[in-house]
Amino acid sequence: MAHNPARRTGRAARLHLRRNPGDQRRPPSPRKPFRPLVRAPDDACTCPRPPGRIRCPVAPRRSAARSSEPRSPRGRTERGGTRRADRLARHDERSVLVRTSLRRSAALALAATLSFGVAAEAIPAQAAAPTQAVAVKAKAHKKKSRAKRNQAIAKPMVKKRGWSTRQFKCLVKLWNRESHWNQKAGNASGAYGIPQALPGRKMRSAGKDWRTNPKTQIKWGLRYIKGRYGTPCRALSHSNARNWY
Repeated sequence: MAHNPARRTGRAARLHLRRNPGDQRRPPSPRKPFRPLVRAPDDACTCPRPPGRIRCPVAPRRSAARSSEPRSPRGRTERGGTRRADRLARHDERSVLVRTSLRRSAALALAATLSFGVAAEAIPAQAAAPTQAVAVKAKAHKKKSRAKRNQAIAKPMVKKRGWSTRQFKCLVKLWNRESHWNQKAGNASGAYGIPQALPGRKMRSAGKDWRTNPKTQIKWGLRYIKGRYGTPCRALSHSNARNWY
């Protein structure tokens, strides 16, 4: 079968016809007749699509109107750039307001927390103040020597009998010589306690706890001095002279 070049299509057909111009070519495709466009008058454009190929005059497009505006280096119009700048400015203002409100809220929360913490610390401190004072007083009293503690017990008892501070000093010297204000002091003769009662059981008249309680012993000793010498200073003078009272 003879080859028909008319059946060639595409690039192969073009090359074949270029090399063999005498071969049969495809018949040219019929073309539509040319009809020029006619501009219709203004009064003829009464419908959105006029019949035929009449073109109605239309208003210039928006892009054509914007084309006369000056453009920025990035290809944007000055109006668009101004709008974008306005949007950025409004965004920055909102961001500043948000940040300011957040900072203010954080500051208020911190202040409330600190004030609550200070108040919470102050309340236990005020409540613990009396307890601490009592503890300090007990600790100071404990630090005192036994003689100082017993002398502190005797001082109001001496004052209650109407004796002066001079009489109390005489009493301190007297019982420092006898027992050093030790409620458990004793000797071979049978004397016992702070006033060195002889025998020690004489102090039972002041209380059943005469062996250990310094207040009971001081009570008995002051009664003994009052009944025998009248005052502690007279008892001290007798002790200085005869080494006993």
